[in-house]
Parts: sequence; C-alpha cells; structure tokens
Amino acid sequence: MFGARYLAPDLPFLQAAPAVFRDLNALFLIAVGAGFYWPWRDPHAFRGYMWIMGAALKAAGAAVFVLCYLAGSPAAFLLFAATDAVLAIATLGALHITRSDGGQPVGWTGG
Repeated sequence: MFGARYLAPDLPFLQAAPAVFRDLNALFLIAVGAGFYWPWRDPHAFRGYMWIMGAALKAAGAAVFVLCYLAGSPAAFLLFAATDAVLAIATLGALHITRSDGGQPVGWTGG
C-alpha cells in the first residue's frame, strides 16, 4: 500500500490503474490478516470468523479466479485458484475435525 511506488518500477504488476484498486486490495489484505488475531488467540470463540473468512472466502476466491481464467485471463490465475482451493479445503478440514464444544481435535486426550 505504501511501498508500491518504490517497488513498482521493478514489479510491473504492482502498477494498478487506478491506484485506488491497489490501495483497497492492500487495505483488505491488512484487515483480513489483522482479523485473524482473535481466532488465533481463542479459536473456539471465533470459530464463525474462521468459517467465513477462512473457508468461505478462500472457496469464493478460487471460484472467482477460475471464472476470470475462463473469461480470458492468463493461465497463472489457475495457480491462484488452486492455492485458494487448497487453503479452503485445509480450513474446512481443520474446522471439521475439531469439536465445536472445545476446539480440540476429535479423539484428542492430551492434557
């Protein structure tokens, strides 16, 4: 967001037009990343956040990348789609194997 003007000459993909798109994407990324602080501290209490911002957002992102590819975007979009899909599946798996009453893996007997 603040460093793009310094990096843009070396990384042409940072040259978004208009620049507000680049800045909004950076702000969104920072906000989502900061939002994971609470689930990291207390995963049981913020389980809903993980469903929405983890599994649902990543699955939707994968779908958007596939649709963009089908509309004529570069094949590299499929790499982004695959990455988002793997993260969505991993988040779904982690949410599925943990109990909703304690946040510990099913069958976990540790102390």
